[in-house]
Amino acid sequence: MRVRLLPRQLAGATRKTGASGAPRPRPAGRRMTLRWRLTLFYTALLAVLLTTVAVTTLVIMRNNLITSVNRDLSNTYGRFVQLLPSLSLTPSNDINRDSAGDQRSVRYQFPNYALQLEQLPFYSQASLFQSLENNAEGPNRQDFFATLNSVRLTYRESAGIDRDSPIQLSDKQLAELIRSPGGQLLIDQDVNEAYQDRPTPMRVLVRLAP
Repeated sequence: MRVRLLPRQLAGATRKTGASGAPRPRPAGRRMTLRWRLTLFYTALLAVLLTTVAVTTLVIMRNNLITSVNRDLSNTYGRFVQLLPSLSLTPSNDINRDSAGDQRSVRYQFPNYALQLEQLPFYSQASLFQSLENNAEGPNRQDFFATLNSVRLTYRESAGIDRDSPIQLSDKQLAELIRSPGGQLLIDQDVNEAYQDRPTPMRVLVRLAP
């Protein structure tokens, strides 16, 4: 029995034709293989995992940094309270001040901190809270904060802060400070330091002390 072999080109052409003899149409685009699909999937999964780890790390570092700064401010406040009787930090004391009006003894003890002391001789924390509750709304509330700010301005002393641009608290922040259980408020604010042309972003600890 004799088998007739077709030429190679003719055999290839035969395979590309359908049952009707017409050439089969080529697909419009090349299909993605399973290997490529798995590669893209694991690449996307790796990107998501790396982004999650990076964001989590940044959040943890930020929280640790804020906690460390808050602890440092609290420790500095405790040291300031201990040294306060020996500092003579009153507006009427003009002895041993530098060109910015700061007492040199205060700047020597706290060279890396900006301090602002405001006395409220007619108020205690309990009386402040009661006055705020009695003047919670309306014009009485505005009069209460106006009187409080006037007293703060009269009995204000600072060190390391531009005296023409002291740290200011809004009425909302003052109310939050008075209502806080420990008489403490932590805020982020731009502070105008002495001998500086631009404000410096700072973490500010505000305390109501006896």
